[in-house]
Order: sequence, then structure tokens, then C-alpha cells
Amino acid sequence: PGYRDWRLLDAAVGAFGAEGLEICLTVPELAEGPALTLWQGFINELVERYDGDASFGAADGQSFPDINENGTVNVVDWEQSTPAQREAWAAKHRVAWLEVGDEPHTAELAGTLGAAAYAKQLDAAHTAVAAANADMGVMLAGVAIEAQSKGDFTGRLASVKAEPPFDAANAHVLASTTDLTQTLSVGFVTRLAKWA
Repeated sequence: PGYRDWRLLDAAVGAFGAEGLEICLTVPELAEGPALTLWQGFINELVERYDGDASFGAADGQSFPDINENGTVNVVDWEQSTPAQREAWAAKHRVAWLEVGDEPHTAELAGTLGAAAYAKQLDAAHTAVAAANADMGVMLAGVAIEAQSKGDFTGRLASVKAEPPFDAANAHVLASTTDLTQTLSVGFVTRLAKWA
């Protein structure tokens, strides 16, 4: 709750959107317990803002986007902009993919993330996307696939309620920097495809 300054992210998303690129936002934080509630609130706002429709989820004027892109958010943006201007801003700032976290296995091994916590984050992201009726996919956090087993990977997803638990996966194939033939990399990606 409260004011969140979206201007920097709005500018970055808008710059990529203006080029016609499909955008994936990665929210790298991994949360559990009371922090998950705060994370869910942020994800709800983020999805509503960038889901491609002109509602933006802005509870107050200051959270409203800078529709006329003059560098300030004011009454001109939220009261005097036309539906066409709002829709144009929304289309330019549409996010296609939401990547949830980054390498949860590392946090699990360090003891900073419980075994079932990541599944709750995936469910929270799916809930936000469904509530906004967004045409946005949920992407599984980057996975360093050469550093974990199928059991680690599938166990992390076992308690996910959403079906399917994710729409896309992101594989970090670290061996590719030393494997000039890409044989190891192809093998690791093939292994990940079989896990999902």
C-alpha cells in the first residue's frame, strides 16, 4: 500500500515496447512468510499496470502513469487524457512474460528459502495474472540446470496449485561458456525439457 514510483520502470518498458519487442520482466526476489504477502501486493500492482489494458490498477493519481510522457504525473494524465491516449500507453507498455524469481535452488541450498516457498510465489504470480485477466505468461525462474537434479526441480514445483505451474522456463546453461561445441549445453536443455 502507498505510493510507488513507477517512472523508471515505465520508461524502460516503454522504450522496449516502442521498438515492438516482447517484454519479459524478471522479479528476482524470492520471498516467503510475511514477505510473501508484500511480494503478492507488488506483483498484483505490476501485473495490473503492464497487462495491456488501460486501467493500470492506479489507486491514486500519483500511481497513475505519465500518459503524455512529459516527465511528471499530474491531473492532465489521470483526468484529461483520452481513452485513446490511455490505450496507446497501455499497448506500448505491455509485458508479455513475468519471470518469478532467479535461481531458487541457490537460495534453497543457502537456507534462505524453504522448500515449498517457491511454489507459493508461482501461485501468487498466477493469481495476479488471472485476477487482472492479463494476457501475460508466467515464466519459471532461471534454473542452473547443470547444478541440480530432476528431483530438486520437480520437488520445488510439487505443491504449485496453478495448472500449469508455469507457461515458460528459463534455463541457465553455465557450461556453454566452456563448451565450444555446445554438446553439453544441448544435453542440459534437453534434460530440462524432459523434467517439465
